[in-house]
Amino acid sequence: MRRIALRQRSLVYEEAENEEYNFNSKPPRSWLLRIEAQALAAKGQTVAARRILEESLRAAEQIPGTEARENNVRAIKKMLWSGQNPNP
Repeated sequence: MRRIALRQRSLVYEEAENEEYNFNSKPPRSWLLRIEAQALAAKGQTVAARRILEESLRAAEQIPGTEARENNVRAIKKMLWSGQNPNP
């Protein structure tokens, strides 16, 4: 689980390189929800994971930065549409 969190965190940093981002602020809600969905999927709770991913998508659509919002929405939709385990 820690490896997933670290990988996801590095993606947040990569996305922030092209946008103004305060690294001292809380992580985006959509990111936290994606991590929760991955943990649920790893435990075999796919229905709950999908529900959390849908909530994550709604949160991602509220991100103010255009590029960060589009990247998050795209990643979450890919996880939802794949119908597979959301773990990378």
